[in-house]
Amino acid sequence: AHRALEQTGTGGAVLDLPFPVSLGRGIQFSSHYTFLAAYYDQPTAACYNSFNPPTQFNVARIAARLPSRRAIDELTAAGIRDLVVHRRWTPPQLLPALLGAADVEVLVQTREATALRLTGTPSTHHDRSRLEVVALHTPAVFSPAVKAKEILASFVRVGIRNNDTRVWASPQPIRPLHARLFWYDTETGLQTKVTELRLLLPLALAAGDIDEVPLNVTPYPRAGSYRLKLEIVELGVTLQAPFEVRVHL
Repeated sequence: AHRALEQTGTGGAVLDLPFPVSLGRGIQFSSHYTFLAAYYDQPTAACYNSFNPPTQFNVARIAARLPSRRAIDELTAAGIRDLVVHRRWTPPQLLPALLGAADVEVLVQTREATALRLTGTPSTHHDRSRLEVVALHTPAVFSPAVKAKEILASFVRVGIRNNDTRVWASPQPIRPLHARLFWYDTETGLQTKVTELRLLLPLALAAGDIDEVPLNVTPYPRAGSYRLKLEIVELGVTLQAPFEVRVHL
């Protein structure tokens, strides 16, 4: 399947499925996919590293939406046109659903995997003013003792909606936005800490849909109860968390 990509490559990135980013299985798949990338002369969505960059989380969120029309359009807009479905690791219903979807072409099928090409050309835009920050979600408790495989559950999540009729595609080169998270002690009302952050807008986002962008806000302030406020500087947006949170150290 991967040799077929070498012969018919589009120049875009290749996405192997499944595409988890959690520790454990995520590391196992990432190392395998990175090795397989030696068989074709194209970029790969896989990344075998000591940490998961925001782009990898983003691609994983889109991949989890497959075989939906939304996911197909978002992958295409993000520059990912070739998929390799590893049949023994993916849900049995995924491949038939992709084969029946519009704008999906079969390159080759083998016993282990099927290589597909996304052939559609969704209309896209790069107008950041058409994106709206709609929500700030926080865990009830922040703790450094969280298990590694549950690390995403400890992240702050920012909901972003595409208000355009076209698919949002992040302009190149990809640049994160500057954000600040303010921690206010609920007992005194005083600001005790400001966490400087980098927020990566979605690589692609379907028209009218919402994506939740995770932010790692460590290191935490001292143990206690806090109200949170997020400021995204370039967008001129400030959001208040809907409830107070606790930090356990």
